[in-house]
Amino acid sequence: TSKFLEIDNTGVWFGLNKTKIPIIKDVFKFSNPNGTILASSGAGKSYLAKLFIARQLLNGVKVIVIDPQGEYTDLVKAYDGQVIELSRDSESIINPLDLMDHDYAEKRLSLMDMTKVMLGDLSEVQKGFLDKAIGITYENKGIIENDPESLKKDPPILKDLLKSLNKLEESASEMEKTSIRSLINRLDIYVTGVFKFLNQHTKIDFNNRFVCFNINKLPNQVKPLLMFLVLDYVYAKMKKDIERKMLVIDEAWALLSRAEDASYVFEIVKTCRKFNLALLLINQEVEGLLASQAGKSVLANSSYTFLLKQKPAVIQQLKKTFDLSEAEKNHLLGANVGEGLLITEKDHSEIKIVAS
Repeated sequence: TSKFLEIDNTGVWFGLNKTKIPIIKDVFKFSNPNGTILASSGAGKSYLAKLFIARQLLNGVKVIVIDPQGEYTDLVKAYDGQVIELSRDSESIINPLDLMDHDYAEKRLSLMDMTKVMLGDLSEVQKGFLDKAIGITYENKGIIENDPESLKKDPPILKDLLKSLNKLEESASEMEKTSIRSLINRLDIYVTGVFKFLNQHTKIDFNNRFVCFNINKLPNQVKPLLMFLVLDYVYAKMKKDIERKMLVIDEAWALLSRAEDASYVFEIVKTCRKFNLALLLINQEVEGLLASQAGKSVLANSSYTFLLKQKPAVIQQLKKTFDLSEAEKNHLLGANVGEGLLITEKDHSEIKIVAS
């Protein structure tokens, strides 16, 4: 009734199957190393995530965590890692307009998606004006597309982008002015308003095998934006080598729901395997994830999924999405803390998470 013990010599212990045989897998040997943890509140997903991170660290993998609730700090300290706190009055911050080692075209693409998270829904006219203003802002700093040397110059900050938009408004028609004014009003909150702490140059320095970006002290309204910026920043830095590394995004739905049609986020999900970067997305909002295009795209590009205890409200969607049997469905509904299913490319296994 049980699969023969298959041990991956370079893998980590995931947990025990139903006949108490260890499941030992190397995520970097899957077709892509991305994974997800889906569970209802109190099912043990944070415990599983921390255990999984600890095992990856001991296995020589570099780990970076985006932590919206400040719950990984103790783990980071235990492994002599580095906590980078991003808050309204912290010394560390990421400038949204920093080129972050991207080439010019890639940064422009990233910015168009970032502004959706930052400013909300934009009309096609507003997107056009914003793109034009971004181009002018970089140009004013001497940064231009076909000059790689210019990318080394100091980047602009949000205040400079606001100035460019104000300039565009002056020469716009009456009808266009309304669209631009709406953009200016929305951006101004990040320059002179409550989120003005983002209107400065990047101040981040890390050189550690285990780094945690703690965004717990940030206002909830701006957390998805900082998650996007950290994801972008880390992705740009991680592309420099092919060392094994893992980026863990807790409460990933906060970012994905705001970046519903942000193609750049999914480009990262699809291409990170080329740089030996594994993404681990942890989600409590299972219903939102399963119902959205963003969630489906992430699941389609994940080679393994931990499903812990689930609520009856989402079980039918889960059954359909993962092609679960009736027995597997009932197992998830009645699972104890730390119990559930492991869905990999090849098979479904009952799993119990054990620390040892």
